[in-house]
Amino acid sequence: RVTHEQPPLLPWVHEAGAPGIGERLARFLQTTAERVVGHVAAFYLPYADEAIGLYPGIRIVCLKRPREEIVAAFWRFFDTRSARVS
Repeated sequence: RVTHEQPPLLPWVHEAGAPGIGERLARFLQTTAERVVGHVAAFYLPYADEAIGLYPGIRIVCLKRPREEIVAAFWRFFDTRSARVS
């Protein structure tokens, strides 16, 4: 079972004392009987080292895309969101 950008989203900058990757991964493991679970989200990147430290058996799949493609996708995403909010 793999999910995509399920809330709550983790902040890019982790604040000391705030819930983080440990709590999120524990919740995933506690709420499913599946043998393999996954979650797709860019916001995990700053938490990768911590996740590996907490769960040494974790597998992290990273995709490399051209920088221009990523920037354009973010611009489209935020432009669409701002249009809905306005």
